[in-house]
Amino acid sequence: MSRFLRFLPRNIPTVAPVPHRAVLSLGGSDVSEFLNGILASHVTEPKAPRYSVFLNAQGRVLYDVFLYTSSDSASKPIYLLDYDARSSDAPSLISLLKRYVLRSKVKIRDVSEEYDVWASWGSPAISELTRQWSWTHSGVIQPNWEGLEWPWGNTNESVWDRRAPGMGKRLLVKKGALPQETSDHERASSDVYTLHRIITGVPEGLEDIPAMQAFPIESNMDIMGGLDFRKGCYVGQELTVRTYHTGSVRKRILPVVIHKTGLL
Repeated sequence: MSRFLRFLPRNIPTVAPVPHRAVLSLGGSDVSEFLNGILASHVTEPKAPRYSVFLNAQGRVLYDVFLYTSSDSASKPIYLLDYDARSSDAPSLISLLKRYVLRSKVKIRDVSEEYDVWASWGSPAISELTRQWSWTHSGVIQPNWEGLEWPWGNTNESVWDRRAPGMGKRLLVKKGALPQETSDHERASSDVYTLHRIITGVPEGLEDIPAMQAFPIESNMDIMGGLDFRKGCYVGQELTVRTYHTGSVRKRILPVVIHKTGLL
């Protein structure tokens, strides 16, 4: 079995489109403070990319997201955000965000027609971190980034994907264009990306993390670096932090191999 599993991961330099993702643009002088109040991880100035999650008031997942830094037509820094835009029980993300804007100086725009989302992995040039872990009696597991450079990178429209070793990086590319990585990476289909992600044990999107049903810790978002248990108030914080301090994690998402008896 172990010999068979070694052949499943695609470890050659590969670049592939990420399926089912849409992109929003968020700008304005209050945008970092605005996002910090509704995302489950810390968002501060100066702007920096990261992976995170929107929760509802009951602490269940609405959308898992990547935040990218970018600039608008006036060269002002903004965020771009990619998420699974397929229909679900959750309200659309853009309507949800606009509901929270109120008087904040924040501009939100759907730019899905301007960008495609890609992933690249398997290149020796992609650095892997030596991860340190913080464990709690409740079963919550967090990566400890203290003393390290910002783990998610500092390049516009690109995020180091630290959800698990081997995930490489995530890219926003102008609609219809190809990533620069296609010059020295093998170009693959979105199905190849999905298989790579599943083998690596990384849940993503509505099929793996059902909106309005899944809890973030049971969906491994603590392990993947999408939750901050030390930040101030955000939507869904109460139940999430209670689980961290006094609860017990009883479920996790893990990859499973199913085969016929005697096949391997």
